[in-house]
Amino acid sequence: MDYHDKTATTSDVDVFFGLVGEESDLRWLSAIKEGGLLIGVPGGVAERVETAAAVRGVRTTNILVEPDRVGLLGLVELVEAKQLRVQVEQTFPLDDVAKAHELGESGRVSGKLVLTI
Repeated sequence: MDYHDKTATTSDVDVFFGLVGEESDLRWLSAIKEGGLLIGVPGGVAERVETAAAVRGVRTTNILVEPDRVGLLGLVELVEAKQLRVQVEQTFPLDDVAKAHELGESGRVSGKLVLTI
């Protein structure tokens, strides 16, 4: 699925991590197949999203993430094995952190914003 194409439609995603918020979760809900799972991170799944998900036969749950060394090393292994892809929206030098933050708050970001040092 092309995360840059806001009009892309598919319904073959098993698990979706909602990392941005309610509007993003609603936009991508159609990508999750029936019986799939939407995981709300970090603020949980909004009631409006839960209702829309139930109509589509998509399960929802919440998760609180606290990074730890073992977990992060496990993610590195998955990335190296090409079992996990990270979609990068845009990269910024550290001096442009304010621009990155502004873009992140715009609600129009589909991937990760990366700061380089």
